[in-house]
Amino acid sequence: MIQTYQLLDCGDKQKLEQIGQYKIIRPCPQALWPKLNPENWTKKIDAEFVRTTEEKGTWDWNIPAERIPENWKVKSPNGLIWNIEPNDFGNIGIFAEHWGYVEEISEEFAPKCSVLNLFTYFGSNAVRLVEKGFSLTAVDSSKLAMTNYVANLENNKLDRNGQRLIKEDAYTFVQREIRRGAKYPAVMADAPSYGKGTKKNEMFKIEDDLIDLMVDCEKLLTEDGKFVLTLHSPRFTPAILEILCGQLFPHRTTTCREIFIEAASGIKLPSGFLVKIY
Repeated sequence: MIQTYQLLDCGDKQKLEQIGQYKIIRPCPQALWPKLNPENWTKKIDAEFVRTTEEKGTWDWNIPAERIPENWKVKSPNGLIWNIEPNDFGNIGIFAEHWGYVEEISEEFAPKCSVLNLFTYFGSNAVRLVEKGFSLTAVDSSKLAMTNYVANLENNKLDRNGQRLIKEDAYTFVQREIRRGAKYPAVMADAPSYGKGTKKNEMFKIEDDLIDLMVDCEKLLTEDGKFVLTLHSPRFTPAILEILCGQLFPHRTTTCREIFIEAASGIKLPSGFLVKIY
């Protein structure tokens, strides 16, 4: 059965989410304030992600194993269907913060143009663009990510004709495209705080590699091309990003703002930053 997703509340460095009939708790370091509705956090919690190392953890299910959903799917507000797949990093397969801005940028890109999408993951910021007729080059180093991106296209009966799927380190791909002289009217990158490529020596650390990635992505733009960057690291703020972009791209217009998800409790949870370089 296809279900819906909702952020119910957040606080005390956690967030409470509803996925259909299931309520789950996950870490949320930016939610430093107290929980607005603490009584909701004690009622029928089906699963909680408990971090055991700096990066990984385990899911503590409060329901019998046979009731843990398989082939779990949700529908986003725009009607698209997404796979839910909890993993040992605490992710669930969707990043709902992308759903809020993708409509905005799809109206600003040239209609049905070619878009390079870096760090695609399961496609939270990409599937809607495919639905609207854009031709995507989707790049991610994870086989699991590429598999689920394809599954999300299939969930929504979207044809892969005209779409390119590249399983490769995103920065390695960008550098190769520069050497080839490739140009795109639109480039999108959802830069992780830390990521591994397909080879042993390929690693992305946002504090070390973000500037190089931004500079090289700009080299792939057509003269009037548009670059959209999203990131979720607390090391950066809109003010820092505006200064950075002003120094790197003085010939382009830059806007930076926070991305929010509004919880049912009324709290707006800061969930990253949206940078548009035109």
